Amino acid sequence: MPKPADAFQQTAPVVPIEILTPQQLAERLQVKPSWIYEQTRNRSGVRNPDPLPHIKMGLYLRFDWRDVLAWLERQKKCGAYTKPAPCSLPRPSTPLRSGD
Repeated sequence: MPKPADAFQQTAPVVPIEILTPQQLAERLQVKPSWIYEQTRNRSGVRNPDPLPHIKMGLYLRFDWRDVLAWLERQKKCGAYTKPAPCSLPRPSTPLRSGD
């Protein structure tokens, strides 16, 4: 008698490894390539504690589509652009300005 398949394997779609260029990713997300580059810069962590995952290969920037899909799910669940910080990450400390 065959063993029942794991429930996770039945429901989770298998996404093959797919490496994308910034231009390809911009097309898929329907954004400008400049937005993609901005989300990968070191300073993007100041504005968004969960920056776009990327692979740096020398001068080249590449994206694993599976990582991007996981990042998009986190953005939907935690609302990184609608709340001060994503729900699963610690909130960055911001200094108080004088007079506040």
